[in-house]
Amino acid sequence: MPVVFTEFGVSSKDSGYNSTYRDTVISTVYSSILNSAKKGGSGAGSLFWQMIPEDTDVLEDGYAIVFSKSPSTSRIVSLQSYRLGLLNS
Repeated sequence: MPVVFTEFGVSSKDSGYNSTYRDTVISTVYSSILNSAKKGGSGAGSLFWQMIPEDTDVLEDGYAIVFSKSPSTSRIVSLQSYRLGLLNS
């Protein structure tokens, strides 16, 4: 049975927040999922909380990621999508 890890993230409202730490958390979750998928395990995907478009500050709850303002996070998400896609092709 597949398992999807959902609604994980790091709040920018936490003291000591920085985007490097957020990227590390996302990368760690993604590595676990990818390793599980490679072995035929239950890890099937993930949904971080949350991606929002620019100029939608009303949705900003501390966990929001705007890809155009977070290129390192955008690269991590794109790479994960690519790697999982290779497993399913």
